[in-house]
Amino acid sequence: SLAMTSGARHRLFLRNCSSGPTPCKEYRIEREASSTWPAAGDTPGSNANVLKEWVDLQREYGGVRVKSLKDTGGTDVSDVIFDSRGASVNTGASYPLTLTVANAVGDERTVQVRSAGGVKGP
Repeated sequence: SLAMTSGARHRLFLRNCSSGPTPCKEYRIEREASSTWPAAGDTPGSNANVLKEWVDLQREYGGVRVKSLKDTGGTDVSDVIFDSRGASVNTGASYPLTLTVANAVGDERTVQVRSAGGVKGP
């Protein structure tokens, strides 16, 4: 909805991953400016396009982590980008993208992001 109301691309960006993009323990929301995304070290105070400071899922939500973010072909993805129409526009990804989160005891939930921007959960 941020991308649609502002007219600028936004992304959910994952980091602090032990091997490639998965499993990840932190995320933030960013806005693209002049075809450039904020640097990982930028903060909301240093870059107005960082909309939320890094959120540590394990600390904030008792051991919850992003287990994986993959496209339909099983390729790891590190972000989900939305355009001003609300469509997910990751270049080179095959849709839907599947975000899997897990808690410390192994319970999992998935959310699918379709290219039209719709999200489907359990």
